[in-house]
Amino acid sequence: MQDDRCCVTTLSGSTSTTRVMPVVDQLKAVAHPVRWRMLELMAIHDDGICVCDLESQFALSQPTISHHLRIMREAGVVCTDQRGTWVYYSVVPEAMQQLTSAFTRLIQVKA
Repeated sequence: MQDDRCCVTTLSGSTSTTRVMPVVDQLKAVAHPVRWRMLELMAIHDDGICVCDLESQFALSQPTISHHLRIMREAGVVCTDQRGTWVYYSVVPEAMQQLTSAFTRLIQVKA
C-alpha cells in the first residue's frame, strides 16, 4: 500500500524556541532601515557614537531616534555609556557574535 502523505519524514531540530528567542529579538531590533543604519554608524566608531551625532544623520525627530535606540538597547544589540551630559551608543560585540553564530548554524545544516 502506498503512503499518500506529502511529508513522511520526521523533522528534528536541535534548537528550542526558548533558545532562539534572544536571536529572534535581536533580528527584530535590527530589521528596520533606520536601526540598521544606526548600527552601521555605531560599528564604525570603536569608542561609541554620541546620540547627538546619531540624531544629525537622520531626518527624524529626537523622540523617534530615542525610540529606535531603545528597541536596540532592550534587545541587547547596543549599549550606552554616559559621558557627562551625553550618551554614547556602541554595538555589543557578544550580540553580533550571537547573530553570526545563529547564521553559521543555519549554513552548516545545509552543508
